[in-house]
Amino acid sequence: MLSVAHLGLAPERESSGRKCAVPVNDGGTAGKGDAPSLTLTGACLHLGLVSLLSDMGTESALSAVYSSNRVWQYKMVSLSSWLLVLCAVSPWGVAQQSCGGACECTAAIKFLNCSGRGFVSVARDLPPDTEHLDLSGNGLVRLHRGGFWLLWNLRVLLLNDNNISVVSDGAFSPLESLRRLDLSRNRISALGDGFSTGLGSLRELLLSQNRLGLLAGGSFLHLHGLRTLDLSANRIVSLDLQGNRLRSLPSGVFSSLRSLEVLDLRANRIGRVEEGALSPLASLALLDLSRNALSAVGFRTFLSMRAHSTHILLRQNPWRCDCDAQRVFGKLRAVGRIFLDDYANLSCGEPPELRDQRLGQVDGELCVAETVTVLVLIATVVVTVLAAVVMAERNKRRPADKRGGEEGSGPEECAAD
Repeated sequence: MLSVAHLGLAPERESSGRKCAVPVNDGGTAGKGDAPSLTLTGACLHLGLVSLLSDMGTESALSAVYSSNRVWQYKMVSLSSWLLVLCAVSPWGVAQQSCGGACECTAAIKFLNCSGRGFVSVARDLPPDTEHLDLSGNGLVRLHRGGFWLLWNLRVLLLNDNNISVVSDGAFSPLESLRRLDLSRNRISALGDGFSTGLGSLRELLLSQNRLGLLAGGSFLHLHGLRTLDLSANRIVSLDLQGNRLRSLPSGVFSSLRSLEVLDLRANRIGRVEEGALSPLASLALLDLSRNALSAVGFRTFLSMRAHSTHILLRQNPWRCDCDAQRVFGKLRAVGRIFLDDYANLSCGEPPELRDQRLGQVDGELCVAETVTVLVLIATVVVTVLAAVVMAERNKRRPADKRGGEEGSGPEECAAD
């Protein structure tokens, strides 16, 4: 709420010229040295009344009434000019407590319910301190840039179940505090590069049951805090999510995009792709995971895609070049429906001695050390087993030899007797 103090005007106890007293908000009177708390609406009403009475020659009578309440008196010469301008341009001047026509609101006008009111455009007289705005179930067709320009405090915006087909770039740019945006069940077929401008605080974006077919690369560029994105029941064949801050692809994340043919995930921070993350993409023809933070990937992660032919781009990732990598990429290259188009350009990120070397040039050597180790272990086991067998045979022969010696010496002893 704008106050007179914000206008940089200080009160004067005594001054020449026109004077008027301003009531304070708490119902009492302003003490000496107290800052004024006149709201813009109160100022507009007060100024209009004083101006009217002044024109009628009754200003002195009004001043006398106000003086009896022992409140501050203000110089109205310059103040009246400023406030008249503000009252003229302010859409909420004397209607500050309005709920936007047919809308319903709470006492504090934090929650504004405009659902099912037949609106075809966003009202311009909505209270600026609204935090929750429900415009669902109306006849909105287009969201223009600047349509929400006064709603800086808005945290929840419900636009579901309208007829919205066009969302202009920058339509939500003033809504820097918005956390939840519901655009589901509309007729949106495309989102421009400026769709997410101003939505850096958004946590939940619902776009299900629209007509989306192609999402531009910059559509979600500014959604730095996004946690939930619902694109289900659309017609999306190409999804461009490049240049965002995605860190992982959990299982089921693309479960509603079975018609997707192109998935661009380059230039993110993806370090992990779970085994079931890509399995729903039965029509995927191109997957771009280049310029991410992948160091390893499971064989079944890509094998789970059931598309007839899928081309995968994996360059500019810090791959861990070891025997596991050799096995995984070797098996993937042997799968007839999976094509690693840039395998020759994959570089090692670790171990340090192989950094920046091409994976394809060292993959034949990656399992040598492991093979030698395995052979040594096998040889050690074989030698140990053979040694155990030999020792067991020797232990068996010693009692037999001892018994044979005892039997051979018996008759000689008897003959001597």
